[in-house]
Amino acid sequence: MLLAFYSEKGRWMILRKGLTILGLLFIILTVSCEFLLPAMATGLLQTKLVDKTSAQDVSLDMHSSPAFMLVLGRIDTLSADMRHVKIGHAYLDSLQVEGEDIDVNLAKYLTDGVVRVRSAERLDLAGTMDDENMQAMIERKVDKLQNVRVHIEPDGIDVTADTKVLGRPAAVTMQGNIIVEEGALYFRASQVNVDTPLLGRAKFGDTFGNIPLARPENLPFHMVFDRVEQRSGTVLVTAKLQ
Repeated sequence: MLLAFYSEKGRWMILRKGLTILGLLFIILTVSCEFLLPAMATGLLQTKLVDKTSAQDVSLDMHSSPAFMLVLGRIDTLSADMRHVKIGHAYLDSLQVEGEDIDVNLAKYLTDGVVRVRSAERLDLAGTMDDENMQAMIERKVDKLQNVRVHIEPDGIDVTADTKVLGRPAAVTMQGNIIVEEGALYFRASQVNVDTPLLGRAKFGDTFGNIPLARPENLPFHMVFDRVEQRSGTVLVTAKLQ
């Protein structure tokens, strides 16, 4: 009888240890699903945004209910705020992305590093560039120009710069606008003049055409540019899902 008692007690201790282990595993699984794995999913997406935009500062906030759905690529709400961004050849002072009910293919990101949005109730991108951003962009695209100055107004963008023609100083003036064509961003130079002391003024009109700034593949989430609004000192650009 005593032997049966100790045998029963041993089985109970084994059962209690098993239940304790199961309880600990349940706690670990719950913490992982609610905190650790969602944080990892957020970190992966934030890293991709930095890689895609070269942003100096990124703030990303994602939520889903339950939280572990983030690991599956299901995002209830997304809000990203990026500062000092480079999209293609375009420099932007700020870039914001807002979205709801988004389904992201995280498996594809893990295999080939591409973030694809399978569906979204709403996903909007808006960015701003100012005079200094435009100046940096033009200086990078046209390395022969010096002392570039840019003035943005709703009816157009005025650019002045210095250069050299046949080794002599020359002044360049340019008028144009930021435009969207087929989902890509361009600077359309409608008028370009070059003034030299010896040759006078040479007018090139719209000879230079559309200067590419950023293409859809430069945007995060495979979006496309859809609208440009020029304001005094600022250009607002927006993008949407393809």
